[in-house]
Amino acid sequence: MKSAYADFLAALTSLREEAALLPNPTLEQLGNNRSAAHLRLNGLSVVAFTALEDFVRRRAFEIVRWLGEQNIPFAALPAGLQSTILIGTLKGLTFSLDRAEKVDRAFIVQLEGMLLGQTGENGKFVPSEYFFGRSSSNVSDGMIKGLLQAIGFKEVEAAFSYVGQKFRFSDASKIFDIFDSLAKKRHSAAHTFPLNYLQTDFSEDVYRRIPVFAACFDVCLSQYAFLHASDVLAQRNINFKQEEFLGARSKIRVVEWNSHEKRWDEYLDGHLATHYRGRTAIDKRKSEFRAGTLGRGHSVLWLDEKNLVVEWHNPVS
Repeated sequence: MKSAYADFLAALTSLREEAALLPNPTLEQLGNNRSAAHLRLNGLSVVAFTALEDFVRRRAFEIVRWLGEQNIPFAALPAGLQSTILIGTLKGLTFSLDRAEKVDRAFIVQLEGMLLGQTGENGKFVPSEYFFGRSSSNVSDGMIKGLLQAIGFKEVEAAFSYVGQKFRFSDASKIFDIFDSLAKKRHSAAHTFPLNYLQTDFSEDVYRRIPVFAACFDVCLSQYAFLHASDVLAQRNINFKQEEFLGARSKIRVVEWNSHEKRWDEYLDGHLATHYRGRTAIDKRKSEFRAGTLGRGHSVLWLDEKNLVVEWHNPVS
């Protein structure tokens, strides 16, 4: 099975291809919210939000599972995260059982019961995939805030804005608002026939807004997990503090194209760290980050010549 990140990027690539192919409707079509052009855009809006929602749900599971794989005891997790895993699993399981085939229900309960039983032991634990985002049909911005607050982020929006600033996004202060806006558009597209043909708005979603939110969410969760695992294994204080994350502990890089100098500039925590030229140099740099021979524990965002997000790398891969 592919990772949440790989599936998300694949979906994003396809959505960008569709955005480029969206037709410019005639005046008659613009006035008909049931035209083929409108219906196609409605469907794509639903799929775009679903791709982000799927990434957020699956990525949260992957990162918490990674903590267990590092032999971090369940008891060493923040109390809020422990509760989120336990209560979230029960809520998600209850919601899912109502929709499962009767013949599958007993097996599902037995399997999830075994996973919940591991949380009382002092060894390796495996979280249930039901623990986050499975208690309702859709993930909400409140669920995302609740998960990050359970870890220790007191001001989630401020954390997203901080990451956005380090990634040099122009409108970093409104990054968390992206999810709520996308959710509202998905709801409208799925349940009504919007009159506006927001072709340019959809393009902005798939080219900029969606990958920006996904990257910031991934950074916050991945950086937390890496720092927490390092602290537990080194027998240091394991209480996560957002002010330390916003200070020197998190390591965030961004690589962007410098059109004036015709080179790639790499920034670390907002400051120019190095620069290089040519595709060979940037491919080599990516390989070093992925292998952990450079920037271990760092988050790296890669932009293209148009300043669009094309990929990123995090401590928890």
